[in-house]
Amino acid sequence: MTEPAGKDPKLAAAEQDFDNALREELLRQCWDRLEAWEQQKERPYYTVLRMRSERPGLPSHRMARELEERLGRSFTADNVRQILHRAREMFAGRLLEIVANSITIPSQEELENELIRLNLLEYCKPTLDRWRDCERPE
Repeated sequence: MTEPAGKDPKLAAAEQDFDNALREELLRQCWDRLEAWEQQKERPYYTVLRMRSERPGLPSHRMARELEERLGRSFTADNVRQILHRAREMFAGRLLEIVANSITIPSQEELENELIRLNLLEYCKPTLDRWRDCERPE
C-alpha cells in the first residue's frame, strides 16, 4: 500500500510507532488502575480479566478452580463469568477515562476518533455508547 501523495513514509512510520507506544502505555495504565482497585476492594477483577486475556480459551469452570487455588476462596463458573463481565466494564470505563484525560477538551467525537486512531475502540465501544446516552460517570 502506498502512502498518500505528499506524506513522507518515514514520518508516517514514526507516527505509527508513536501511536503504538501510546496505545501500550494507555493499556498499561488501565491494567495498573484495575490492579490497584482490586487490591483496595479485594474483588478479583484484575486477576480474572488478566487470566482471560492471557488464556482466552480457558473455560469458566477451570478458571474457577484456579482462582480457588490462587485466592483461597470458593468460586463457581457463574461467579467467574459475572466477575469477568464486571471486570470488562470496569476496564473499559477506566480506559475511556484515561484516553479522555489525554485529550485537551474531549468531546464524544474526539474521544471516539482518538480511540479509533489508537486501535482501542474495540475495548470500550459498549461503554462509550452508554456514555453517549447519559453524562459521563465521575
